[in-house]
Amino acid sequence: RADGQFLYTHASVVDDLDMAITHVVRGADHITNTAAQVQIMRQLGGEPPSFVHHSLLTRADGGPLAKRDGANSIRGMRAEGIEPMTILAMLASVGTSHQPRFEAAAADLAGEFSLSAFSPTPTRIDESEFRRLNAKYLAGLSFDYAASSIGELGIPRGLEQAFWGVVRENISRLDDLKDWWSICKDGVDPVVRPEDRDFVNSAMRLLPAPPFDESTWKTWTRKVSEVTGRRGKSLFMPLRLALTGRSKGPGMGELMPFMQTVRRN
Repeated sequence: RADGQFLYTHASVVDDLDMAITHVVRGADHITNTAAQVQIMRQLGGEPPSFVHHSLLTRADGGPLAKRDGANSIRGMRAEGIEPMTILAMLASVGTSHQPRFEAAAADLAGEFSLSAFSPTPTRIDESEFRRLNAKYLAGLSFDYAASSIGELGIPRGLEQAFWGVVRENISRLDDLKDWWSICKDGVDPVVRPEDRDFVNSAMRLLPAPPFDESTWKTWTRKVSEVTGRRGKSLFMPLRLALTGRSKGPGMGELMPFMQTVRRN
């Protein structure tokens, strides 16, 4: 170059030959460089390494990833609570026709990894897909994996595993455990839509007396349906919102008795 710097193409060729590189894996944006580098290597009497070009990762809108997109970095995803295995499973499959799969260790995931499965066409990275996959990963884990995070919540001894069993399929990151523990321990301000106020008040008057068990929710909602005529979502959603403040969450048959147990302690 005019400033005395070596050209990338020539410098990379000399470096690869000098270090006896056997395989080069890089983005598809380098495909045009590869032919020239192969020719230069052969002119210098060297044997070109095997070149593989993986798809370029883009944002969900098709735009290029940039350093300023911190949430798309591995550091950014870890800060958002995305688990290491979730990231590995996604990156091992993105750009291929394979579904992400979870393994006990990274070495197990690497055992079936093949560069031949990757397409050179650009691949979009959707942050919401990482969160969805993270929720799926956490839902399949044992209590031992979450024990440390649960231990920080101050849950009474003997209730930790039961808490994990109730909520684990309804979190997308371990930090969500804090919110669910707060709901179980302290309750919430009921969320009642104006059009549901009379219905919720009537339903609360029909709530069976404690203690609650796994049949309480079913028995209660059946009685409420008989009295009010409501069914389906118009029956269940207002009651869930009134009790948890959430439109989604653990099965109420499990959650109601657990919440009562927590408050008795």
